Amino acid sequence: MPTSLLGRVLRPVTLLAAAMLLSQATLSVATPTTTAATTLTRTVSCAGLNFHPIDSRTTYRWEGPMLYRFDGQGDGWFLCDPNLPNKAKVTRIRFTVRDVLNQIDVRYCGLVRSGLGTSGGAPVAMGVIENTGLAAAPGIVRRSDSSISYATIDQTAYAYWLQCQIHFGAGLGGLGGPYGAIIGAEVTYRISSTNG
Repeated sequence: MPTSLLGRVLRPVTLLAAAMLLSQATLSVATPTTTAATTLTRTVSCAGLNFHPIDSRTTYRWEGPMLYRFDGQGDGWFLCDPNLPNKAKVTRIRFTVRDVLNQIDVRYCGLVRSGLGTSGGAPVAMGVIENTGLAAAPGIVRRSDSSISYATIDQTAYAYWLQCQIHFGAGLGGLGGPYGAIIGAEVTYRISSTNG
């Protein structure tokens, strides 16, 4: 076989072998070692049945998914722990409530925080929805607030809760029905995938 013919046969085989070796080396170098963090949107909720009175004199009942104040005893304040993760950034709160009587007001519904330090500090509303109104009877309404103050959750310094007060007007002491009720609340937040 002439030398030039041998060179023409061996040269492509040599180039193919070199290319294969080079491609294996390139693959091992190009393997990523870390993944980038992404921002996740999540929602937590409290059903009406998860709200509890803070005044032991407040009487309440359930009807379906609704928690309602039964009579005029106590102060009518109800709270629920939303279990928000540390470092989450709250973007919206939303409550679903019922007011079918013009002498009841479902009011001060919101997300609240209070300091855990030795000085404590007064509770601060992070977001609050519009009251249903003592003179109104809007029925079942779903209201939200996305103008959140102190939006980043810091579980090392603050405690957090959802709240509503079911307020009775004068003369409704022995009402006994689901005329003003909490159906549920939700908190929407964003959090880094490395935290959540």
